[in-house]
Amino acid sequence: MTKDIFDIFDDMRLSWDIKNRCLEPLVFIEENDKDFIVTADLPCVKKEDVSVYAAENTLEIKAEMGIAYKFHSWGTIQRGIEFSSFNKVIGLSKNIIPKNAEAKFNNGVLEVRLPKRVDKKKSEVKKLCLKK
Repeated sequence: MTKDIFDIFDDMRLSWDIKNRCLEPLVFIEENDKDFIVTADLPCVKKEDVSVYAAENTLEIKAEMGIAYKFHSWGTIQRGIEFSSFNKVIGLSKNIIPKNAEAKFNNGVLEVRLPKRVDKKKSEVKKLCLKK
């Protein structure tokens, strides 16, 4: 059985989407009482080429690279692929307030501050009766 170049690179299980020629950026997530702070490395990207989408419990980062990154696998058969964008969807453990989210981009580093949704209503505690 002959494999397509896309299948061969997909088998490597690295952080990329071969069919869309897209890499996953390196991401660091910090959490404190009030916020999630997400930092992503986006080398070869300009500020105007970055899109950030915040929803109740997810953050999506998309960016177009100014310079394509080429990957080559050398062996008995030479293979190569070129990546031209970044994409990452991050699931958050708690809901956030998307309208209050803030993002800044400086020298290839994106920082997103996501304020957590705080319920003012206290959790109720119910005492359970044990059955015999």
